Amino acid sequence: MECGGADSMEIIRQRARNNDHAFRLKKRSMVRDMHRLDLENITKKLKVPSTEEFSSLCSQLKKQKNIEILQRIRLGLSHSQKNVTVFFNSQGALYSLIGCLTGHDAGLQREAACTFVNLALGNEKQCMEICQRAGVYLILHMSNSNPELQDPAAWCIGNLCGTYAKVCNMLRTQGVEDSLVNLLKSHSPHVLQSAAYSLVQYLTTCSRENKCSPISVTLKITFLVLFSIILLISASWQTEDIRMSSPFSSFCWTVDGRHISEPSMLRRLIDALNQEGGTADIGWCLFVLSVNQEVCSLLVDQGIIQTSFTVLEKLMNEQNLNVSSVTSIVRLVMNCVGAVPGTAVQVCYRSEQLVQVVKALLYSPHPHLRIETVYLLANVVNAASKESVTGQCIIDDLSLRPRLESAVRSALAAKFTTGPPDTTSFMCNM
Repeated sequence: MECGGADSMEIIRQRARNNDHAFRLKKRSMVRDMHRLDLENITKKLKVPSTEEFSSLCSQLKKQKNIEILQRIRLGLSHSQKNVTVFFNSQGALYSLIGCLTGHDAGLQREAACTFVNLALGNEKQCMEICQRAGVYLILHMSNSNPELQDPAAWCIGNLCGTYAKVCNMLRTQGVEDSLVNLLKSHSPHVLQSAAYSLVQYLTTCSRENKCSPISVTLKITFLVLFSIILLISASWQTEDIRMSSPFSSFCWTVDGRHISEPSMLRRLIDALNQEGGTADIGWCLFVLSVNQEVCSLLVDQGIIQTSFTVLEKLMNEQNLNVSSVTSIVRLVMNCVGAVPGTAVQVCYRSEQLVQVVKALLYSPHPHLRIETVYLLANVVNAASKESVTGQCIIDDLSLRPRLESAVRSALAAKFTTGPPDTTSFMCNM
């Protein structure tokens, strides 16, 4: 009995200690909150407005243009697609937002541009209305010298171009191509990334209408996968009587924005590929353009092969591999090799760099990089077999076969097994 009474007393004491500790924590929190500036306002800003409150905010914007109202509207737009419709149905709301965008207050301009970023995720009719009323101003702000305004303006253009070709066509007539490409010269990583993102969305949407059916593309790529394996698994790497093109050069998208395919524009894109911050998106821009054979020729003339291998070498030496960047550049080079005569010879004569980059890719833990590098080598072997110095394939002239054969075998073996390829011979063969 005494033992049980002692246990009960200890439980009561522990409960009292816990309650006292919780009370002290609550008091400490209250004192800390009292010393925080504008805590109530910050909490209110983070609270998502209801539909009724959002509609009221849209009405307030017509009478009172301030950053707080714009921030609340932006928050509401980001959490509900219905609020986009509510905004457009609110008479005068879009006109008031454009007034903030075109005013003289830099803070209001930036917040209005950020609001347009979320507003640009509406349907085609809504996006067209934004282009008609605010497109010129957004493009004008991309030419602004203020990165804080250039970034959301370019981001908004990317969202507008993400789905609808008619929107892209209207923006093109307003001069969006020049403005986006000029932004690639920016020293701000955020601006560069937003500009590259917008270019990817613009080019992809423009070209989507003329894309061949998904079924035919899938069948063509599947056939070429099998053909690549048959070609490269042979020990002698003989390529006579075999002609294989890139999986992507066998069908072409017609890019409606002809201006962006001009040599001067392509030169700017290639230069931007070397910059920090936008490598992945710039790579995808160039890849989308490279599905057109004429553009491939222009890219090769502008030095895309040298730039691509320089960037690949740098990326492969980084501790954290940027898989998206590497994938886009590998596909870009694959298309150029398959489409432009003589490009394979350029690739082969970069023998040391080629071996280093290709080995790193073939031993990569990412399966798609290994198999697409095999595609790239297949294109190089096919195209280079037409060019020779000694009467043999240039691959043999430069002794590339013995230096790459083990890596190719390892990558092909990994295609049919689980886990990454065996890399035990990677370092000693470098």
